Amino acid sequence: MESIKKLQLELSIKCNSNCAACPRSKFNRSGKPGFMSFELARKLIDEAYGLGARLLIPRWLGDPTLSPDYERIVEYAKD
Repeated sequence: MESIKKLQLELSIKCNSNCAACPRSKFNRSGKPGFMSFELARKLIDEAYGLGARLLIPRWLGDPTLSPDYERIVEYAKD
């Protein structure tokens, strides 16, 4: 069975900043910017935990703290 150590989740593709070094503008994403649902995050966290992940890193190209479920997701992962 494959083992992983950490799970990186992009909880949001929204961002309030426009950093010069950020590659966000280079990506062509269809649809409107949104948020990962709590249900999907919970499913991914559970699957990653089953594979050995013990670290959640909520990041990528969006600001994860903009997600309305950010605290709920982090608390779920912590528990």
